[in-house]
Amino acid sequence: MKVVIACIAGLLLGGRAGAEPVIEGQVRLSSGLPAAGVQVALFDLSDLRQGWTQVATDADGQFAFPLAAAVRPAGFGLGQNYPNPFNPGTVIPYELATTTQVRLEVFNLLGQRLATLVDGVRSAGMHTARWDARDASGHGVAAGVYVYRLTAGGATRTRQMVLVDGAAGGAVSAVPPPRTAVDPTMQTAYGLVVSGAGVVAYVDADFRVGVGPVEVVVESVELAGSGKRVQTERGVLGDVDNNGHVELLDALMVAMYVANPATVLPNGGAIALGDVNGDGAIDIADAWLIGLYASNPLDTRLPPEIGESVDLGDRGRVLAAVEFGDEWGFIDPQGNYVINPQFDSASSFSEGLAAVRVGDGDTGKWGFIDPQGNYVINPQFDYASSFSEGLAAVRVGDGDTGKWGFIDPQGDYVINPQFDDTSSFSEGLAAVRVGGWDTGKWGFIDPQGNYVINPQFDRLHSFRQSF
Repeated sequence: MKVVIACIAGLLLGGRAGAEPVIEGQVRLSSGLPAAGVQVALFDLSDLRQGWTQVATDADGQFAFPLAAAVRPAGFGLGQNYPNPFNPGTVIPYELATTTQVRLEVFNLLGQRLATLVDGVRSAGMHTARWDARDASGHGVAAGVYVYRLTAGGATRTRQMVLVDGAAGGAVSAVPPPRTAVDPTMQTAYGLVVSGAGVVAYVDADFRVGVGPVEVVVESVELAGSGKRVQTERGVLGDVDNNGHVELLDALMVAMYVANPATVLPNGGAIALGDVNGDGAIDIADAWLIGLYASNPLDTRLPPEIGESVDLGDRGRVLAAVEFGDEWGFIDPQGNYVINPQFDSASSFSEGLAAVRVGDGDTGKWGFIDPQGNYVINPQFDYASSFSEGLAAVRVGDGDTGKWGFIDPQGDYVINPQFDDTSSFSEGLAAVRVGGWDTGKWGFIDPQGNYVINPQFDRLHSFRQSF
């Protein structure tokens, strides 16, 4: 059956006085029925490596994220839910300075946990989660004050929200808030991508918040004849959408694939052509390099073959981490399991290795596997990040008192655990924090663990070269 999705997106304000501006819209099938579970992502085009904001449409096909999501992340933070007070659903925004394990929970005033909204690794940037006023068993809760708590990287933030009337004993039905257009002078361009299982990704590489509603039509896989790897032995490296050009659209499709491996490329495109740095993984670094090529094909930072015809068989194995039930595994671009679900959490492959956790979030241990699913470094760390520039940050101890260090691909410490928090290495430097979250200071170290910039900052970002 032909499936066409119309996505109306614009920068709109809730009608409540003093409400935070939000980008919101609705996704519908051509039949007029709402399309639930379609992914909508917003990317900062100034540097795709800064992360993204991604939300899924709800049962009524609606989505929303705060205007603050359209700017680069400033650090770790938990925003006020909106709307608030609410009935029956609300959106909770939060912000991460680095890629880390995240847990977002809802409690009543007695301290009893009602629901876990997020429990997994999330990238740096702005994110949102939705609560429909139901507990973990699916029962509606009564009206009252509730507490939501964000835990990430050993730090915790809490806020309160107010449910009016309650959802106990009743069905949840969304009531769209009043909408008022916002100042149309905000003309910054972002990348907006709409994707979902069974539909071909749509990319707007010049999305302007504040210019009014935008209608997007996305074709079904059956209609477009897409969803399978392009049947050819060669392709242009970076041209994942198979249109003969390497451009910003390709960069955004790779970025969306990182955010949502269910993304289907147009024109029978091959995601394997997105592995432009040749490390065997599709990640945000590849998206950034493709964007850099689109901006300046002569940039000396580009890998040598990007934009040239290459043999697809030489691109190596490309895998995506996926969750099935309560376990994580890895699939190839055709959706076939290469490593069956068996891990309690997992990161994407980077530099030929993926971090995986065995055991629950409090007591489980992290190790590293190769693309065949074999352990290269046995589970032994309390937390581990992906490899970057030949080193991976690992934590020994719990989130409050544990220390971070760096290991090489053989699992040997290059920099012993000594820091209270870290980022991955980028451009030859890693950010490290000495002291607690509220009072500690951040600085930068080199791969030998020597301070290049002494701890002195309250918060910061990793070094990135500009376009």
